[in-house]
Amino acid sequence: MTSIVTHQVGLPLNTAYILYDIEAIGNIQQPSTCYIWNIACLNYSTGATFHAFVDPQQQTYDPPPHPDLFPLTPAFLRSKGAHPFRIEGPKLFRWYCDQRVGDGPVVLVSHGNFILDKPLLEYEFGRLKSVLPPWLYFYDTLFWFRTTLRK
Repeated sequence: MTSIVTHQVGLPLNTAYILYDIEAIGNIQQPSTCYIWNIACLNYSTGATFHAFVDPQQQTYDPPPHPDLFPLTPAFLRSKGAHPFRIEGPKLFRWYCDQRVGDGPVVLVSHGNFILDKPLLEYEFGRLKSVLPPWLYFYDTLFWFRTTLRK
């Protein structure tokens, strides 16, 4: 399947596709106000994974917007061994580097990527005074679903 996707989007065969998901607190309508508290990644080709709980280091955590959603608490984060993004972010970046095939690109794939995930990663790394490298690309499945699977 990788070669089909690669051919369709015009990326080289040495492209690494990473499926990922981020959980965050804050107003998702304003990603600059959001902070990651959980991130999980899967290399589609190799099966390699990255997972981290992140301590947003906020004084208080708003209750979830819906009663069925998980309430984030400092006790929960402590129980999961969460560390601030200044510690987990560099680990995540090194993992992305390790997933590269030669000098090929890495494509981060998620649903709603351009709405939240990509901007949030940019803000989190920006808070560390870092920028994402030019070999890191993003693909949003939301747009594909909306155009391909309209029903």
